[in-house]
Amino acid sequence: MADDAHSQFVEGLRVTAEHLQHLQDRLRESVLDLRRTVGLGHIAWGLHVAVDEGQLRVEPGVALAPGGVRLALDSAVQLGVPVAGQRVVLRATNGDRSPLRFGSTPTVITLLTTVTAEPAGGGDLGPDALAIATVGASGVEQDPALFVAAGAHTHSGEHRQDAQGRWYYDGAVLAPDTAIGPPGPVGPEGPVGPVGPVGPVGPVGPVGLTGPQGEAGPPGTQGAPGEAGEAGPAGPAGETGPAGPAGETGPAGPQGDAGPPGPEGQPGPVGSPGPAGAAGPPGDTGAVGERGPAGEVGPIGERGPAGEAGPAGERGPVGEAGPAGERGPAGDAGPAGERGPVGERGPAGERGPAGAAGAAGERGPAGETGPIGPPGQAGTVGPAGPAGPAGETGPAGPPGDIAKLDWPFIQKTNWPQDATLSANDALALLRKVQLSLSLPLSGRTQERQPQVVQVWFEPSGADATGAPALPAAVQALHGSQKLSPRDIVWASTDNKDRLASLLSASGRLMLRVHCGHLVDEKDRSFSSSVDALVGVQSPHLPAGVFEGWCFVK
Repeated sequence: MADDAHSQFVEGLRVTAEHLQHLQDRLRESVLDLRRTVGLGHIAWGLHVAVDEGQLRVEPGVALAPGGVRLALDSAVQLGVPVAGQRVVLRATNGDRSPLRFGSTPTVITLLTTVTAEPAGGGDLGPDALAIATVGASGVEQDPALFVAAGAHTHSGEHRQDAQGRWYYDGAVLAPDTAIGPPGPVGPEGPVGPVGPVGPVGPVGPVGLTGPQGEAGPPGTQGAPGEAGEAGPAGPAGETGPAGPAGETGPAGPQGDAGPPGPEGQPGPVGSPGPAGAAGPPGDTGAVGERGPAGEVGPIGERGPAGEAGPAGERGPVGEAGPAGERGPAGDAGPAGERGPVGERGPAGERGPAGAAGAAGERGPAGETGPIGPPGQAGTVGPAGPAGPAGETGPAGPPGDIAKLDWPFIQKTNWPQDATLSANDALALLRKVQLSLSLPLSGRTQERQPQVVQVWFEPSGADATGAPALPAAVQALHGSQKLSPRDIVWASTDNKDRLASLLSASGRLMLRVHCGHLVDEKDRSFSSSVDALVGVQSPHLPAGVFEGWCFVK
C-alpha cells in the first residue's frame, strides 16, 4: 500500500535543510487540501462586521484567502466611522524574525493580517486578500454565500455566538420544499364545532381484541362423546431440570487414534559424554576436497650482514676490439679495480656467433664507482624549412536552426524596465513583483523553492545642493519569494517606513533572476532572455541572469 510523501528519520541520519523543507512542504500540502475542502475565498468562522456606537467594528475570526493563506484576527478591530461605498478588506503580508536570520536570509517567516476600510472600486485584490463586507446607504452588508456554515447548524440564516462569544454562521435558510425545521409549539384548543350530518357507513373495520373471559356457567347435561380431534402442535419445551447424581463410571472404551504431534519442546541440557566405543573398521577413502585458500605470506626474514669489500685493482687501457670468440664458462668475479679514464671509442667489429651460456659464477663485491666523464657537445638544430601555401577557404555551412535553441524563458513581468518612478510608485511595485514563465517549473524545483530573485537599490550619491556624486553602497532589499508552476512572486519584507526613507533619495532599482537554477518539466534550465523587458524576441539560450532596472526620483 502506498504511503503519502513524508520524511523518513533514522538513527545516525544527518538531517539536512532539504529533509526539514520536505517535511514542512508535505504538511503545508495537507493543510491546503483541508482549506480547499472548506472553501478558499470564504469565512471559516467569526469576522462579523457591524456598526457599534458609530464605529465600524470587525469581530475576531478566520478566513481563507483565494490563494490559500490564512487571514486571522485574534481580537476585535475598530475601523472608524463607516462611509457608504467602502469595503472591508483583509490582507496577508509576510515578515520574518530579523534576529534569527542566517546572514541576510530569513529563517522564521511570519504572516500578518491587516484589516482596512477602503473604497469599494479599488480594483482586483489579488490572491492574498479578501473583501468580507461592504458599507451601503442602509448599513453594513455581508454576503451569506461568503460564510461557511458551522458543523452543527439549523439553517436559520442567522449569525450567532457560542458559549465563548465567538461568532459563527448558522447556515442559509433552505427552500420551502427542502426546509426541515423543528416542530412548532402546540396551539390552544379551539371551540367545539357544530354536529355535522351523518356520514355513509364505512367499511367493516378489523376484528377487535378478544375481551376478558366471563365467569363459568352452570354445567350442562353431558352429551355423547364426539369424535377425537386432530392432535394440536407440540407445546414449547420446558425448562431444563436440575442435574441428577453422577452415574457409575462405565468400562473404558477402545484407545483413540494418536493425536497430531505437539509443538517441539526446548532442547534439554547437553549430557556428559559417555565412554568411547570400540574403533570401527576404516571407511572408504573419500574424494579429495577442493583446495582451500592460500594462507597469508609469512614475514620476510632478516637480511644477513654484508661482506667486506675487497680492494679495487687498477684498470688497464682499453684495447682494440677483436673478433668475438666462443663464450667460455664464467669464472669467479675478481675484485673491481678503480675506474680509469674513458678512452676513445674504436670501430665496432662484426658480431660473432653467440657462444653457449656458461654457468653463472658467484657475484663478487661491487667496486667503487669511478668519476663521471665530461658531457658530450650537443648537436646544432638545422634551419626550418619554408612554410607551405595556404589552402583555399571552404564554403560556409548552412545557418543553425534557432528553434532548437528555444529553452523556456520569462515570458511576462510587471517590472517597468528603464522607467522613472516616484517613491510611492516604487513602494507599490516592491509589494508584489511578478514574473510569468513560458513553461511550468518541474515538481522538484517547486519543492526546493530556490531563492533565485534579488532586488537591489543603488543610490545616486548626489545631494540637493547639486554637488558631484559621492560613492554610495548598494543596498540589498529583503523579500519573500514563492515559486508556483507558471509564476514567480517576490514581495518586500523590509520595514515599510525604512524602505520609504531609503527610496526618498534618487537611485536605481535593480532586479536579478538566476535562471540557471530554474528547471522545467523536461529538466531544461530557463533562459535569461529579456524579451519580457524589451519586447523583442531573441534566441532563448539556457541559464544566465535575467536583469532589469528602473529609476526612483
